[in-house]
Amino acid sequence: MKNYIKPSHFKNLVIDGFSIYLKNFWKLLTVSFVLLLPFYVLDEIIYYLYPAILDTPYQWASLLFMLIPQYFTLFALVGAISDYCLGNPISVRKTILRVSSRGVGRLLFTELILVLYAYLWLTIPVVIAIFVLESEIALGLSFLIGIIGFGWILLKHTFLNQVVIIERLYFINAFERTKSITNRNIWKVISTILLFLIVIWIPAFALGAFPTFLYEEEGTLFSLGAGLWNSLISTQVIVIGACFNTLFYYSFRIENQDLSQGDLFQIKSYESF
Repeated sequence: MKNYIKPSHFKNLVIDGFSIYLKNFWKLLTVSFVLLLPFYVLDEIIYYLYPAILDTPYQWASLLFMLIPQYFTLFALVGAISDYCLGNPISVRKTILRVSSRGVGRLLFTELILVLYAYLWLTIPVVIAIFVLESEIALGLSFLIGIIGFGWILLKHTFLNQVVIIERLYFINAFERTKSITNRNIWKVISTILLFLIVIWIPAFALGAFPTFLYEEEGTLFSLGAGLWNSLISTQVIVIGACFNTLFYYSFRIENQDLSQGDLFQIKSYESF
């Protein structure tokens, strides 16, 4: 089997990520369809049946609701991809059953804490601008500061999924560990993630959203089909992102002399969740 645990530049991370994705295409597709796609489909059907709901708080509530199946899916995928990098074949049954293990609740709670913390950085400056400063310029600047703070927090915790799933750390320990990893070369993290967004995420987003540019009216069969197409693309972007970020995690640790043979032996010795 090809050696995936090695120091790699962005190009090789993308090539190796797609290599894992394509070699295990049907297995990873099945996992994403079982764990994630039904929630996307349900969301699209609700929008199709009740198009007026777009003007209600449900739209924002659904975004938060969808984080839960996404984290369940990432929990299963990252563990399976890490095992594959260590030389073990991916099992669909084993991967899906990961979400019923005791570790998934701790992962979900850890991830939600991070999301809420990041959103606080996004909303607090805006709230201050609205209720205290009462200025459009201040509101714009505050929103910009909030976006920067939000992005910075997420970048500092880029490897949170991998730390929780691969290193078995949770809550405060997971936050401290992932920051200690990214702090070794934060600019490498920023440049790599930005390149991933530009090269993979934005084109995929455009591909998924393309049908809606042709016909934007809600509540039609076309809008339902367009939504289902976007859901299909979104699930596969999450799978590819899990492949890429897990490879980046191992590569980054090796480059910064933070992954020894003893660490790999310990990771291999862990029983699967």
